[in-house]
Amino acid sequence: MAFSLPSARFPLSLTTLRRVALGAVLLPAVLLVTDPARAEMDLPLESPIVKLMMSQNWPEFKRTLMGGTNANSTDQSKQPLLVLAARNNMPQAVEILLEQQAKIDLQDSFGNSALLWAADQNNVEILEKLIRAGANVNLQNRQGVTPLMRAAEKGSVASVEKLLKSGADASINDYTGRDALSWGQAGGNGKIQRLLEKAR
Repeated sequence: MAFSLPSARFPLSLTTLRRVALGAVLLPAVLLVTDPARAEMDLPLESPIVKLMMSQNWPEFKRTLMGGTNANSTDQSKQPLLVLAARNNMPQAVEILLEQQAKIDLQDSFGNSALLWAADQNNVEILEKLIRAGANVNLQNRQGVTPLMRAAEKGSVASVEKLLKSGADASINDYTGRDALSWGQAGGNGKIQRLLEKAR
């Protein structure tokens, strides 16, 4: 049996109607995840402090934290604010959070610290801020990955040099047995490989 809508110029089958309805449900989700780093920030249940940080209104963000909001708050996926700031390349947020005594080595649900995310994003500015504040350069995530391994894979010479000078241990293995040099070889940067070979 065919169905038609008043505005349609042709009949629509039940199967077609179902597909249209499904598309109407899925389209907003597709649009939402086109920017993965910010997708979850658009959720109505996200906390006000997370929304404020993602809006990059730094004066208001700082005032809110100074007014008593916990600098170690997390988003809906349990990412601490500092981790979220590093993951999204927000040096201003990192600086404000450190000023407000955010715990520097908090990890997300996968064990990733803010320093690991700074290395992953090749953000030397954030990396340096975190190291100066005392971040553990050898802190491993749940797969045993360190910031040095991630920086080596991503090909950031400046990040690798900074981590090594700050005490990063190139001999640490992840839980598959790979060390930072192995990660560097996967990244294909010859200078990084030479730096790590000397650091072994």
